[in-house]
Amino acid sequence: MEAQLESIPLVNYIEVKKMKMIKLELNTIVLNDLDGQPVNYGENVINKAFGNAIFTNNPTIEIEELSRRMHRGEDIDVTEDELFILIHINFKLAGYSRFLKNGINEYLLNKLENYKSENYDNKN
Repeated sequence: MEAQLESIPLVNYIEVKKMKMIKLELNTIVLNDLDGQPVNYGENVINKAFGNAIFTNNPTIEIEELSRRMHRGEDIDVTEDELFILIHINFKLAGYSRFLKNGINEYLLNKLENYKSENYDNKN
């Protein structure tokens, strides 16, 4: 029984290593006003707003940890499944302005589209 328990983390580690990760750099999001001028929200404001939205609506401990790292302004690596969760929370549950929500959503959906084109289109 003890040998079986010791082998579980190794199996999980191998499965995680096989997954391709998606890097999110929220500090690179640029939102433009109607004149096409960048809106300056200040340093880490997008990270903090999105991190708080994820934190208050997260379904798992892993997503909670991602929200804490986002809030600190760190870039994060997520799986495809985690990205779907972040998109859902941003789209349905986040309580900040529609302008900010749309900018974050566009960024996340572009990341998902790029990931799928790199990983699914090449397999066919």
